[in-house]
Amino acid sequence: DEELILEAVRHPVCFTVEDNVIAGGFGSGVNEWLVARETGAFCRLLGLPDSFVEHGSPDDLYNRYGLSPVKIAETIRKAVESANEPARMLPHCMAPWTLPNEC
Repeated sequence: DEELILEAVRHPVCFTVEDNVIAGGFGSGVNEWLVARETGAFCRLLGLPDSFVEHGSPDDLYNRYGLSPVKIAETIRKAVESANEPARMLPHCMAPWTLPNEC
């Protein structure tokens, strides 16, 4: 749903969550769609890594890879808090291009 994607990226953070490998998955498709339309927006992707996933119960694996409801909520909460923090400006004398004796 293109309208839903555009609505989601109007917020400070956007996530996709999938019970599968991230690479080539749903979230990748959403971000490809956003890039093709030159929106400048992106969604952060939550899912399984593109590597060997150990065997285990679904609950154990969801916890291990950050996909349990609690872990997803924690990840999103941290991202929202970070997005809402005012930008931190360095004093001029701490800028990367400043020589140490200029402070």
